[in-house]
Amino acid sequence: MGLWGIPGFIFGLFLNYLLHGIFVIDLYFSYIVVLLSVSTFNYFIIYEKVFQGEKENSKSKRMAGYGLIISVSKVGEWSCYALFAGVWGLNYLMVQVFVNLFFLIFKFFLLKQILR
Repeated sequence: MGLWGIPGFIFGLFLNYLLHGIFVIDLYFSYIVVLLSVSTFNYFIIYEKVFQGEKENSKSKRMAGYGLIISVSKVGEWSCYALFAGVWGLNYLMVQVFVNLFFLIFKFFLLKQILR
């Protein structure tokens, strides 16, 4: 089930490398673009593939729950990324990998409750 997030994960790394590594766009801004792009991309994957079957919650409740959980987790992800990559100067791609993995469990279990 967790393998469905790999395309978005790889897309996010590529996009961040493209924006910050090649086009030298601001570290903080490029990661915001990455987070928004990957969140949109992953919504369709997890909604259709990961959380299949009969839905207990209404579509509006699922969308609102998804938006709330993802918004809160993305603020946390961006804050950690900004601290480790921006303030402490660690490699931005390695920070992205570790921050994504750290928040993965949190998002999965909360979304599992909302998107059913």
